[in-house]
Amino acid sequence: MFARRFPRNQRITPALAAIRQESDERLTTAVVAIRQEFDQRLTAAVVAIRQEFAERLGAAVVSISADFSQLRQEMIHRIEELSRRMEALERRMDRLAETGADIVSNLAALTRWANRLDKDNLDLRGTQIDRQRAIDDLVKRTLRPPEQPAA
Repeated sequence: MFARRFPRNQRITPALAAIRQESDERLTTAVVAIRQEFDQRLTAAVVAIRQEFAERLGAAVVSISADFSQLRQEMIHRIEELSRRMEALERRMDRLAETGADIVSNLAALTRWANRLDKDNLDLRGTQIDRQRAIDDLVKRTLRPPEQPAA
């Protein structure tokens, strides 16, 4: 019915097809151009992000290496300080060991002296006891009345 009213429609259809084909071609060309531009921009953005990441990573590596270097220097300083303290303690311990050995030697001499003193004291006490007995016997004999001769 539409064709009867508009007989020219048959002539318009090839023109529309040509326009459609041309617009499809233009649209396809535009889509391809947009895709290419998107790919280029995406590639450029990825390259820029990678470059910025590499720069930041490099800065982080430099910062971390500086921190490790500083930490290493601090550890070396502290280890040297501990080494000095350990050497001082070692010298003190050596002196204490020498002093302890001297004390042990002196105590051994004092122990020998005390043992000899105890032995001499016991000998002297034994002698005093023997002498006191002899004195007591003499006193008893002298204080006792003389015995009468038996008749």
